[in-house]
Amino acid sequence: LAKYNVLTNMGNQGHTYNGIRQLREWYEDGIFGQITEVHSWIGGPDWGGEYFERPGKYPPAAEPVPATLNWDLWQGPTGPAPYNHLYHPKKWRAFHPYGTGTFGDWFCHIADAPVWLLDLYEPVAVEAEEVAGGNEYIAPDGVRVRFDFEKRGTKEACSLYWYNGDSRFVPKAPSDWTWDDKPGCGTYYYGTKNGGFTDARSNNPRLANKEAQRAYKTAGYPAEKYPRLKQSGPIRELISAVKGEIPECGSNFNYAAPFTEVMLLGILAVNHRGKIEWDSKNMRVTNRPELNQFIKEPVRKGWEYGEELWKS
Repeated sequence: LAKYNVLTNMGNQGHTYNGIRQLREWYEDGIFGQITEVHSWIGGPDWGGEYFERPGKYPPAAEPVPATLNWDLWQGPTGPAPYNHLYHPKKWRAFHPYGTGTFGDWFCHIADAPVWLLDLYEPVAVEAEEVAGGNEYIAPDGVRVRFDFEKRGTKEACSLYWYNGDSRFVPKAPSDWTWDDKPGCGTYYYGTKNGGFTDARSNNPRLANKEAQRAYKTAGYPAEKYPRLKQSGPIRELISAVKGEIPECGSNFNYAAPFTEVMLLGILAVNHRGKIEWDSKNMRVTNRPELNQFIKEPVRKGWEYGEELWKS
């Protein structure tokens, strides 16, 4: 980014909302104390819905390529593989060569707030604690994955849990939760002073205890430290950066790339089960070296990229 002096933005909408900024102000005000656990979750995949559908057999049957589709180009660096109508235009996300299931769909939205809030960029270990369903072709029905992070400056060691699936894959609310509703997805924060919650877009923060929330509001929330956007949304934010109204986008690639790395390590653990010990500085799995071949997967001829780009 510095070399070419370009503005970038990842499309996780919640990072442009006011709620994620307010949450960070609350955290830095000390209302949560130390946060030692966060639990992010959502249901799904919704098989038979708009984005996910199981094929009739494995591997999916080869079908004629529509005349309107450049199938070779669509596959990009992966493939070549036979065409099936479930891959295009939306349901590719269920299949390993093209997508990362519900985990990859929603982690970047739901876990955005805890990753940014707590500097959760370099896990030392990632473990797939439970995986239900799925096979070598298609994403699982449910997962529970734990990411362990060492102490980061003044922030104590922390574990981030990701869940998606049915009712087996739902975390418990913090022990001080007193709201009447039980959210269907989002993130719970386990703090030494107060628990907390943000929704599916890392927005609408609240303390776990309704009475504590009311008292905090009455006492006065901390002053705005992180500027609010006039209009939310990644495209509008990028336009604001181009106009010079803000110095850069919040979810620029310097943030989005290490954030995505965390998610992909979770996918690696799910696909190969068990625990991964990770050396972030050298981008290496240290306890299972056979998995390092998947860190930089080989690409087919014509889609190669240079070592200089990989290291930059």
